[in-house]
Amino acid sequence: MLAAYPDTLTVAEVAAVLRVHERSVQRWAREGRVASVRVGRSYRFLRSDVLKLLHDARIHATVAPTPHDADLQRTGGPA
Repeated sequence: MLAAYPDTLTVAEVAAVLRVHERSVQRWAREGRVASVRVGRSYRFLRSDVLKLLHDARIHATVAPTPHDADLQRTGGPA
């Protein structure tokens, strides 16, 4: 996913990849939600840490029963 990017990314690059505001990325770095290195007044992020952030934030989908499934349970099987 980030193969086209260098090993270290800037706040602007991370924000562009994640499609969020740069201030969100800065806040996440300040709060420790994503690993970063402070360089002067800015932050740098390892590509692997950005990928880890994405992986850790992933929401696992669950399959909800359909109304048809509920009818099968109530009637005891297919009609």
